[in-house]
Amino acid sequence: MKRLTTGEIAKRIGVSPITIRNWHKSGKLIPEYIDPETKHRYYTEEQVYQYHKDLKKAAYKDDMLELAAYTRDIESASAREQNETIMKYLHNRGITTNPIQEKHKSYPNSELRRVVEMLLNDDIQNIVVTTEDVFLEGTGDIIKHLLDYKDGKIIIAE
Repeated sequence: MKRLTTGEIAKRIGVSPITIRNWHKSGKLIPEYIDPETKHRYYTEEQVYQYHKDLKKAAYKDDMLELAAYTRDIESASAREQNETIMKYLHNRGITTNPIQEKHKSYPNSELRRVVEMLLNDDIQNIVVTTEDVFLEGTGDIIKHLLDYKDGKIIIAE
């Protein structure tokens, strides 16, 4: 299991390293491991996940559980790289879902068609992607229009 330094966990949950140290002193966030020689604190990915899940920071309230994560192989990034980016983004917000990976080049048999059906049936409200270029050619504007109509949005995972 990879250990995160104080600076790394601070960046992942959006606070300063000083805040992390203060939380440790107060008992709010206990390190998974403290090096006995250097006294450096180390945390885990699970602690990042738990922080976002338990505290539900206001900054993440827009990332509703009713979402679809959508990827496909595009020139700027492979589907695998997109999946990793999206999974990290979702994990850091306490959301567990698997990206829907596009395997088709046209809409009629595509996974995107399934995403649109979920949107129309109110099964999802938002779509998480790494870039808006991920949508099949000619469908991006339609997806945006449907999301606007349903008060949803495209969330770019960064």
